[in-house]
Amino acid sequence: MIFKVWPLVAKGAAELHIYGASDIQYIQRCKDLGIFYHGPYGEADLPQILSQIDVGVMPAQVQETFSYTLSEFFAGGVPVIGSDYGALGDRIESGVNGLKVPHDDIQAWVQAINLTISDASLRDRMKQNVRLPDSIEQMGAHYAELYAK
Repeated sequence: MIFKVWPLVAKGAAELHIYGASDIQYIQRCKDLGIFYHGPYGEADLPQILSQIDVGVMPAQVQETFSYTLSEFFAGGVPVIGSDYGALGDRIESGVNGLKVPHDDIQAWVQAINLTISDASLRDRMKQNVRLPDSIEQMGAHYAELYAK
């Protein structure tokens, strides 16, 4: 999805950086589109990486049940533009801690990314509203409460 969206985003207004393991075709596609590909990283690298990100972009094409990546973004205080699909749609509050976008709507993705590029006050407001994910203990208590009901 991002390979269809990124060429339509306002040119020169932002950079897209991708982290994680991938194959040579994916890496070449990033290079061809002007996307910065950084490769694998370790958990110890996350604070430095997240400190350099204004907004995370997660165009998930499958329904995730939790999303460790979203939790990492939120733990780092980074708002997220994410698919309104599965756990991302449940956990992102559009306009509050990020933006929700239909997972398969290329134009909506372009508009959401361009909006966060052009509207610094929106970025700042969403960043201020990002909350740390629940701890394991808090999650367990929440699930126990749901089960009891």
